[in-house]
Amino acid sequence: MKILIAEFANHYKVIENTYRLLKLNCVNSDITLFVNKDKSGKNLRNLIFKNASDAFWRIHKFHTSTYFIHLLFIGHKYDVINISTGPEDPHYSNVFNVFFLYISSILYKNKIILTIKNTRSYLKSTGGIKSFFLNLVINNIKVITFETDTLKNIFHKETGIPLSSLCVSYDRYVDLNSSFERKQNAINFHDKKYKIGLLGAIDEDRRDYSEIINALKKVPPLVRKKLLFITLGNTNGGKENKVLKKLKKLANIDITDGWISAEDFDKRGMQCDLFISPLKLSMEYGLYKGSGTFGDAVYLGKKVIIPSHVDPFFEFKEISLYYNNVESLSKIFINIFEEINVKVDNNFYKKFYTHEVYMKIKKVMIRKGLI
Repeated sequence: MKILIAEFANHYKVIENTYRLLKLNCVNSDITLFVNKDKSGKNLRNLIFKNASDAFWRIHKFHTSTYFIHLLFIGHKYDVINISTGPEDPHYSNVFNVFFLYISSILYKNKIILTIKNTRSYLKSTGGIKSFFLNLVINNIKVITFETDTLKNIFHKETGIPLSSLCVSYDRYVDLNSSFERKQNAINFHDKKYKIGLLGAIDEDRRDYSEIINALKKVPPLVRKKLLFITLGNTNGGKENKVLKKLKKLANIDITDGWISAEDFDKRGMQCDLFISPLKLSMEYGLYKGSGTFGDAVYLGKKVIIPSHVDPFFEFKEISLYYNNVESLSKIFINIFEEINVKVDNNFYKKFYTHEVYMKIKKVMIRKGLI
């Protein structure tokens, strides 16, 4: 079977997990990864994608606005086309992309599996020419996947597309982490610091770090001295990053400078006792937009401190420490020893193994006649 994974947004961590999901479970498959040219100059593909050298790549070398024109011309060569991330960004140049994705969805409707990250872009209620065409696209495509059940179910209610066409691919898989251990032992922190991983890039547009800073101000100094925050994503400016400089006045921080490799993410992440990601309500994470937060937590087998609005139906309650405001977040920091030592039932992780995910998606594909 010839499979094309089309990743328009160049999310290399996402595309690696999709690639390995199929490599491990789809026997006799020939997989091609189709991405835009990396303009960062930082060789992110090899930095973030551990197995980049093992994969076969097709690079779209022209302007990104012509990406789906390119797909239109090469799609006939493949049996299955997984659009890992579509033209969801609101940038005006995507007018061309959404139109040619619409044409592709007509021509290759029996081949395409669409993974939706931002459901807002595909809704009629969103308005605009781009959402108009994307809404037409989802009515042509037979199989659509999401990063969570919550996103899938809300999308179903908003669009009326039957659940029989929808499935969950998740974001990360526990069996792809060689260091993952389901065996959990009680942790003694009396002679060490509580290590809290800051998930994602240090990005004030997506995350409200003032919540962490204001919560720490309500934590007794002796407890704050026990806290060590560890950066796990792109930290533009390193130690000079203005967010981290504010945070460093209240707690210890282990800071990297710039992007970190996939290997360093695993190493630093496994050192953490739990994670935190103060995602903003205005960004609609959880309801209409996916986030790598839960995927990272699942992959590394850690709990995560998260605003309650990110998981409105408590899909990840087993690994989540929810907060609603600064006061409730400060209580989590104060009681962090007890929070970490509450064990997670190993059954929670079973659905995040590649074989389990693949078999569920395969059943939908068979039912819809894609294979």
